[in-house]
Amino acid sequence: MSPLMRFGFSRIFPWSFILMGAVPLGIGIRGVVLARASTDWPHTVGRVVSSTLEYDDERTAYSRILYEFDLNGTRFQGDRVHYGGYRSRGDSYALNLVKQYPEGREVAVYYQPEDPEACLLEPGLRWHVWLLPGFGAVFLIIGCGLLAVVPKLLQGGSLPGN
Repeated sequence: MSPLMRFGFSRIFPWSFILMGAVPLGIGIRGVVLARASTDWPHTVGRVVSSTLEYDDERTAYSRILYEFDLNGTRFQGDRVHYGGYRSRGDSYALNLVKQYPEGREVAVYYQPEDPEACLLEPGLRWHVWLLPGFGAVFLIIGCGLLAVVPKLLQGGSLPGN
């Protein structure tokens, strides 16, 4: 194997896994922190402006719930129902959200006091908020393992215990 290929396999390949893990892990941890904090956010009355079932390019259904609320004379809009609501949930979940939040319905809107544009309808942690950081952690661990093991294998060494 050429020195360039050795370098690629021993350094670039593992770092790609580390990067593919670190980014979603960081974004996911932020979502977990915000989901947890949202239980302490104040709330106000808002109204659902539109509630539709939409499809992405892969024909995966997702709900788009748009709501608005007034705070101290300023109108805000939001579309987050809860943290961790990713589009891979399926038709029935998305359809249930559209039915739960029909257009015109009055809703409680929870908002971050320092930034009311950060708002949602259902505060708190749900199991699916852990999916993104979990995915990131798996890739990060694999990348770190590859970074430790692959260079030794390419140098003709053996793994511990062999």
